[in-house]
Amino acid sequence: MRTSEKNITATLLDSGNFVIREVNSDGMAGAILWQSFDYPSNMLLPEMKLGINFKTGHEWYLSSWLSDELPSPGAFKLGLDPNGSSQLMVWRRGEVYWRSGAWKNGSFELAPQITKRIGEYEFKVCNKLRMKVISLILLKIQSAVLSRWQLESLGEITQFTLYKHSGLVDWIFETTSPCNTVARNSTAVCLNEKPLKCRKKVQNILNQEKGVWI
Repeated sequence: MRTSEKNITATLLDSGNFVIREVNSDGMAGAILWQSFDYPSNMLLPEMKLGINFKTGHEWYLSSWLSDELPSPGAFKLGLDPNGSSQLMVWRRGEVYWRSGAWKNGSFELAPQITKRIGEYEFKVCNKLRMKVISLILLKIQSAVLSRWQLESLGEITQFTLYKHSGLVDWIFETTSPCNTVARNSTAVCLNEKPLKCRKKVQNILNQEKGVWI
C-alpha cells in the first residue's frame, strides 16, 4: 500500500495483533501507525496490556460484552487504577465494583489466584515515560500453549490456560470476582445492587443482595 509518498504495510502477527506501520525507504519496518492490541474488546491475550499513558491519555482496558451472544459493550470495564496505584479495577457503569489490591512480590494482594500460574506466564509492571502499564506475557513453556483473560458479562475475570500433555488438550479456567463462587457451579456470581434513588424510602421492594441488573 502506498499513501502520500510513503509505503504502508498491514500484518497479522502470530500473537493475533493486527499492525499497520510505515516502511522506511531502505525497506525496514518504520513507525507503527495503528495496532489492534491497543483497542482490545473483552479478552486480554499474551503481549496485550492494561494501563494508561498519562502523556497521551490513551487507556488500555477490557470492556465486557452485553451478554455471551451480544458483543456490544456491556456494563463492566477492567483497567488499571487511574490514581496511580498498581492495582487492577473493575468498574460497573462507572462505579468501582472490584479491586485486585496492590501489586507486590509478583502478585496482587487481594487476587493472588489470577497470577498463581507463574510457571506458564508472567506479569510485568512498568512505569516509564509517564506510562503506567501492566502487561500479560506468556512464557515459552511446552505444556502451556495458550492463555487468555476474559471479562465476563457479569463482571467476573476468567483466566483460561490451554494445556497439552500426554496427547490430550485440556482447558483449565479460574474465575475472580467480588463474590465467592459456588464450588458446584463455577459460573455462579452475585452482584451487590444499590437501590435506585426513587426506591430508597420504599421498603422490601428490592433485595439489593439478590438484584442482578445489567
